[in-house]
Amino acid sequence: MVRDLQLWTGISLDKNINKKWELCFNEDIRFRKNMSQIYEINNNIGVNYELNKYFSGGINYRFIIEHKRSGSYEYLHRYHVEAKVSQRWNKWKAQYRARYQNKDDQYFFDESVFDPVHAIRNRISVAYDPEMFPAESFLEGEIYYKIKTDLSNFSKVRVTAGMEFEIAKNNEIEVYYRIDRDINVDHPQTVYIVGLEFKFEL
Repeated sequence: MVRDLQLWTGISLDKNINKKWELCFNEDIRFRKNMSQIYEINNNIGVNYELNKYFSGGINYRFIIEHKRSGSYEYLHRYHVEAKVSQRWNKWKAQYRARYQNKDDQYFFDESVFDPVHAIRNRISVAYDPEMFPAESFLEGEIYYKIKTDLSNFSKVRVTAGMEFEIAKNNEIEVYYRIDRDINVDHPQTVYIVGLEFKFEL
């Protein structure tokens, strides 16, 4: 079994186009080897749509710069589409999110070696907002189902607990602790992640 402690940092900018549509930008940097080495930089752009207070969805494109263990760099592309169902009870909020994502490394350079990795991700989350304290606590559980030509199976589980602090109007800081674990492989990797993200609404 392989274990690692990582740090994921990020900054996001959201802009409401109107009452239904939202434009989103996000940049995050990830550190591995006990937080000592940058191994991935993600650049995201997407749009979200809110049908009503219960149903919403979105699409996103991600350009990935990945630092390989050999010292070289690899450039990957990922897009996803997702749908969310949410429900509030006073200070509590529950949400289910279904996401389909596609990730590949060569499509924009050589279509002859196009070999994307497809995945379906199902996540359930619960959040509590005490209102009198400017922080929301949340707990999430997620499972990945990887789809490939030769083999399709559940490939990873993820559990996250964290808090989101309001530091100013429309500005928040999210801190979390996450455990990622591979499943259905001979040598699973378990990653312990400390996360920090700054969120701004323009």
